[in-house]
Amino acid sequence: MNNKNRLVEFEALRAVCIILLMFVHSDIFSTYLFGIKLEPIGPYLGTFMLGAFFFMGGYFTEYSHRQRSQTWLEYSWSKFIRLFPPYWLALLAFMTVLGFSLKRLDFILYFLDLQIVFSPTFIKPLLTLWYLSAIFVYYFIFGILRKRSTRSLIGYSTLIFLIAYSLNLKYDLFDDRFFEYFFVFLSGALLARYDELRNRIFYAPFTLQLAVGLISAGLYGIFEFGDYRNRDVGFLVSSNLYILSWTVLALRLFRVERWQWKIWRPISYASFFAYLFHRPIWELMFQAIPFPEQIHPGWFRLFPGAIFVFVICYFMQALYDRILKSGSDFWKRKILKVAT
Repeated sequence: MNNKNRLVEFEALRAVCIILLMFVHSDIFSTYLFGIKLEPIGPYLGTFMLGAFFFMGGYFTEYSHRQRSQTWLEYSWSKFIRLFPPYWLALLAFMTVLGFSLKRLDFILYFLDLQIVFSPTFIKPLLTLWYLSAIFVYYFIFGILRKRSTRSLIGYSTLIFLIAYSLNLKYDLFDDRFFEYFFVFLSGALLARYDELRNRIFYAPFTLQLAVGLISAGLYGIFEFGDYRNRDVGFLVSSNLYILSWTVLALRLFRVERWQWKIWRPISYASFFAYLFHRPIWELMFQAIPFPEQIHPGWFRLFPGAIFVFVICYFMQALYDRILKSGSDFWKRKILKVAT
């Protein structure tokens, strides 16, 4: 793990989000606690968790550009090499371990990571992996626009959103979730551009932040539990307000030293591979270890399942980083040899 340019509040938020993912995907919220049904908690945590991931994706796309300007080719290669090989391995695990079957067209589009454009109407949807497709498409769009002025960035992004929205209405292209998180990703990129604006938002009066968070949570609940689609304007507004307000609150909290726990760092480091591989790891765990039927399987996915996932995926990420570094060093030596 690199010590340079660490933003500890984002590191902590990423760790918390991947922990929340374990809870949401464990199916533990289908149970009752002291007679209270936990199911309504799931959408709140799931939307916040995914939204925070997309916000951080947008933030670090812009932050990395400010730290180190890249050509389009360098930018594209950095995203490809970080995302696609682990994604392809996860896709293989979903097909072999979890038993997902894909038709030829489905497989081609999944291999190209374009399921967010064609699923669920034209190709079979796959659990979890849709996120990688959405983040890939966002990286592509905002990678092209990253050198634009703020006015142009907002204008072109809005135009792209409206074109995609029209295609969704007319041809059923694009998963509805593409629209739910589009402006969340853009908001992350915009906040990374303006330090003063970011600090004003993060350090606004806490009572105001909390009031906005509570109001947005109530508004989001109306649309989440009502008869609305993710693409509906009211749902989009309420969801985006809910995600952004609570992401700001979380980042403010994790700027406080007392909440900057050491455990966040290794969990954050493992988060990408944990997102990709937690379902296959859980399945292999259930096959290898007998589990008492009278206990809800969600508890097994969490304890010890989530711990297994974080440990295994930490070392998977470390191994992949070592492979990337070895490959980079190899080509640097080749280039220097030719140059001399």
